[in-house]
Amino acid sequence: MIHWKPLLDALEAGDEPTVRSLSDAMHPADAAAFFGSLDDRDRHRIAGFMSAQALDLVATFLEPSEAADLFHGVPHARLADTLNGLPDDILVDILQELEPELREDYFLLLSDAKRALAAKLLSFPEESAGGRMTTAMATVREDMTIRQAIDELGAKKEETEVLARIFVVDEEGHILGKVRLRDLTFNPRSMLVRDIMDDERLAINAHADQEEAVAMMRKYNLIALPVVSDHGRLLGVITHDDAMDIQTEESTEDIERMSAIGGTRDDEGYLRSSVAAHLRRRFFWILGLAFIGILSGIVLYNFE
Repeated sequence: MIHWKPLLDALEAGDEPTVRSLSDAMHPADAAAFFGSLDDRDRHRIAGFMSAQALDLVATFLEPSEAADLFHGVPHARLADTLNGLPDDILVDILQELEPELREDYFLLLSDAKRALAAKLLSFPEESAGGRMTTAMATVREDMTIRQAIDELGAKKEETEVLARIFVVDEEGHILGKVRLRDLTFNPRSMLVRDIMDDERLAINAHADQEEAVAMMRKYNLIALPVVSDHGRLLGVITHDDAMDIQTEESTEDIERMSAIGGTRDDEGYLRSSVAAHLRRRFFWILGLAFIGILSGIVLYNFE
């Protein structure tokens, strides 16, 4: 059981050092649950107290719309550090939730490299494989020695989300196969990567639907699924945690659609849909049910 009272008391008293220390000490998943229990005012207040590093971690456990709302309470000076510290796929998911004007403001807070990367990912449809991939992947070339490959991976370890699977590419970035970290670790440093790699080239096109990506990962039991361009160049990967998120979203969407409470793909969900949108989706169903109810009443009345 998580006790949030000390944090709530510190927040009510405006004790920024205590709020920051307590919130930073919480597991990000617990902090995300805590934010969900607050109203907008308190959520924005505590976000204004937290460090950029803590906000980055918490954002990975929030829905993109919730993270976008949370960031409204972060001062711009700290927001720049927060946005630039986010994984690229999380950043793009949050940017997609923003109004165009606010999205432009957030873009201005990004570094040049992060801005270019975000723009590239935003160019793919939101529910495509390209729209859900991350570029934080590990790659080596087939003509490298194991020593060169390990040195290159070591230099990029902080930027890489998945090291369990390392993808082998040629000089133009075409995917040739993959190699495991343990194979690099337990083989002579003078061996070439091509001598220990496998030539599995399972990948999905960046414009394919995200459900197709999840189906492939489930079928082939993949930790990470490479995403490639029309020309076979490796663009990014969809990781297993992203696949779980996609599956949850699709299942929720299907249930909401069957229950007539879900919005269209352009809507933001049941609670954020307008009354008019709800009325449009339900009017004919309600009218039909009312007509059936009247018929049932007439039949029951005649057989009393």
